[in-house]
Amino acid sequence: AFGRGDMKFLNVENPKVLAFTRTYEDETLLIVVNLSKFAQAAEIDLAQFKGYHPVEMFSKNVFPTIKEASPYFFTLSPHSFQWFLLEKQNEELGEETELPYLEIKGNNLMENGVREQLEGGLLLDYMKKTRWFVGKNRSIHNLAIVENTVVDLPQGPVYLLLIEVAYGSGLPELYQLPLTIVNGKGANDLATNCPHAVIALVKSNEGEGVLCDALFTYSLQQWLIQQMAENNTVLNGRGKIAFHGSSHLQQHLQQAGEVRARVHNSERANTAVSYNNLFFLKLFRKVDRTTNPDLEVSRYLSQEIQFPYTPQYIGAMEWKGEKETIALGMMQELVENHGDGYSYMIERINNYIERILARDRQTLDAGNLQGTLTDPIAFEDLDSELQLLLGGNAAEQARLIGVRTAQMHLALASDSSERDFIPEEFSLHYQRSLFSSMQSLVRESYQSHHRTITKLPEGLRTEVSTLFNRRDDILTTLKRIYNKKLD
Repeated sequence: AFGRGDMKFLNVENPKVLAFTRTYEDETLLIVVNLSKFAQAAEIDLAQFKGYHPVEMFSKNVFPTIKEASPYFFTLSPHSFQWFLLEKQNEELGEETELPYLEIKGNNLMENGVREQLEGGLLLDYMKKTRWFVGKNRSIHNLAIVENTVVDLPQGPVYLLLIEVAYGSGLPELYQLPLTIVNGKGANDLATNCPHAVIALVKSNEGEGVLCDALFTYSLQQWLIQQMAENNTVLNGRGKIAFHGSSHLQQHLQQAGEVRARVHNSERANTAVSYNNLFFLKLFRKVDRTTNPDLEVSRYLSQEIQFPYTPQYIGAMEWKGEKETIALGMMQELVENHGDGYSYMIERINNYIERILARDRQTLDAGNLQGTLTDPIAFEDLDSELQLLLGGNAAEQARLIGVRTAQMHLALASDSSERDFIPEEFSLHYQRSLFSSMQSLVRESYQSHHRTITKLPEGLRTEVSTLFNRRDDILTTLKRIYNKKLD
């Protein structure tokens, strides 16, 4: 855009400040220049770029989003300038956008300049639209493919990628994304049934097709469960991918013959595949170069403790390098369920509120506060009207999850020979670190709510302001966590 873009000057009330944009294709740069030998302030009307955020070209720092309601404010030091790339805020999931086009010479995604196109923005644009990419709202510096393993399947090669995303600040993150090209009728079926899996349109030696997330293809789904059942190992350049599966899985595949797979794309951090409504493969999208606690705890509870109240551990897939092991996925028994506990309790709370709203408020007894946080009152001791409003099922499920959680912690602590699960005593240092975390949470919450308080209704705004004034009281209460060492 600097060399070939058009130039449009922007209206600035301060005559000592010059502002203009340069646009080429879908890239727009904003340049603001202070022509004075003194520091200057300027307000610039950027309403035409509502919803964009300026990204400073050198530091990659993201500035606040441009809003239509008011001019954008800049401060500049003497004879200084600022260059910004105007980026559209991330599009919401499900919003239809035109797919990019990728032309491939040969059939290798890692050669002939294709890898550079993938790293240059194509993969990042796709990842920003997924539920599992947690860094979509951060300032992204660059993306790089750090590991790739090619698996030759009948329908074509699949590339198992480990992708590192570096940010403007903070540590980089590692993500897993399998890629493949689907041609012909399979490409049309995938684009129709799983449009969210399609990354780009492709033209190659095999004809026209689509580049997609390979986890949504039948061939990779079947390959994964077969590798796990056979405890196979796939070698790559600098390590290997090791599969581990239980005898139960092996026996089922020998007896069942056909295996039906179904992708579950509802989880935010993972993508899951269920097989024959018996096995549940969870593919970790964001992976770490260290022990995965989900895999570690599940395997320990099933194999070492035989804890009966968690899904049975079936197997796992791990990338093993010379000095590190990265958990890529875990398979468990698929337990019949009606959703997760969080959604269940949110629904029960909504039901409680709806029952109150449906009543005549004049007949509702506000009542007195009963019980405390450390000594709550039992559901059975509440009066009948309040029991009806709360719902007996919700109270029983809340009690049961408390019991099961306690049983799980007792089970984890029961084997003194496993050092990773031996209970550790509280220390004053750890208690202080807990307070520091709570203090940071209070600060972030207050800062966030201060920015939005003007959008609240007048009556609610007064109540929130009263709470804001009690910040010191809240912190004083939280400090009690390290008044004395916890036994």
